[in-house]
Amino acid sequence: RGKWWQDERFRRELGLTTEQSTRLEEIFQKHQPKLREHMRALDSAEDQLNRLIEKGDDASVMAHMGVVEAARTELNKTRTLMLLRMRRSLTADQWATFTALASERNQRNRSRGQN
Repeated sequence: RGKWWQDERFRRELGLTTEQSTRLEEIFQKHQPKLREHMRALDSAEDQLNRLIEKGDDASVMAHMGVVEAARTELNKTRTLMLLRMRRSLTADQWATFTALASERNQRNRSRGQN
């Protein structure tokens, strides 16, 4: 997690140019307001769902699950669009290197979480 395009190791190993780093930050900043909005909507929908679950009203829970999933879908679509635009800022070789670095970092983070 975090701004990988500002991480020294990622920048060095990807060979990111200053222009690429700037462009990646611009893409991130452009999408942040919408991501925050969708995250708030998802949090609110999940909170409401939890309240309905506590009440034990199955019909209301079932009806509200669609609201939660719609909010989750919007958040994921916005995030995917941002990542697609970021991907287009990298060369094919940079993308391959990024994929390997991100996988390594994710694996390291998972193994830390298991300890």
